[in-house]
Amino acid sequence: MKLHVFPTADEVLRALAEYFIDRAAQAIERRGRFAVALSGGSSPKKLYELLASPAYRERVAWDQTYFFFGDERNVSQTSPDSNYLMAKKALFDPLAIRRAQVFAVDTELKPAEAAAQYCVDIEEFFGEKKAKFDLVLLGLGDNAHTASLFPYTPVLQDKTVGVKEVWLPEQQVYR
Repeated sequence: MKLHVFPTADEVLRALAEYFIDRAAQAIERRGRFAVALSGGSSPKKLYELLASPAYRERVAWDQTYFFFGDERNVSQTSPDSNYLMAKKALFDPLAIRRAQVFAVDTELKPAEAAAQYCVDIEEFFGEKKAKFDLVLLGLGDNAHTASLFPYTPVLQDKTVGVKEVWLPEQQVYR
């Protein structure tokens, strides 16, 4: 494991964008596609905007890139709290990403049903092979959560499924 330290947030973003571009190129060369799990929340928005900017947009084969979400809030996809909506505005719309390339959680379903359906969507995309993303972007929330995995929640002990709804009693919400 390597630890990279950068003096400014802008340098971190540029390094992340370069890493994203490199991973995309390698995956597309090897398998003809790039499967990335996006992070939600406020942290990654600037990265997505940078990737969609004129300086970076031509450096990725976007038509061979497939987007998934490492987590999602149980809100409508039109809600300002939706991770999907943030990625749509910052990345998908500016790059004219086709809807067929975006695998969003169906938040119109009940949380357990949405999680089960998302698991099916991922399995169908990867086919008979075990799901293996080329890149998984993760942020770290102010309470040390990542990908809707919150400290001390029961989901951390669940080893039966790949996608699971998470109830947060202190916030009275599902993720």
